[in-house]
Amino acid sequence: QTLREIVDTLKSAYCGTIGVEFMHIPDMEQANWIRDKFEKPDKFEWRKEDILNMYDRLVFASKFESFLATKYGVTKRFGLEGVESTIPGIKAMIDRAVELGCETI
Repeated sequence: QTLREIVDTLKSAYCGTIGVEFMHIPDMEQANWIRDKFEKPDKFEWRKEDILNMYDRLVFASKFESFLATKYGVTKRFGLEGVESTIPGIKAMIDRAVELGCETI
């Protein structure tokens, strides 16, 4: 690789909209594993079906939260504000665990 290619790869990894913090991990093997996954020159491309599936989950969660706010307006409850993006991630993690043979979570 040329220096330009290395710099471009690092810029796309560390100057984008997503960041990963891993330098606090004392185990260098674990930190290097994260670095190897994150500093890829070819970024992951989502299929349209996956994007629509994630959107559907986010809309459902948002609508469900609105329903709860209407139905139980005076009851103390926790909302999704600020953590909506974890919904597709957790669902993907559960789906992958099932694919790998996990029976209970």
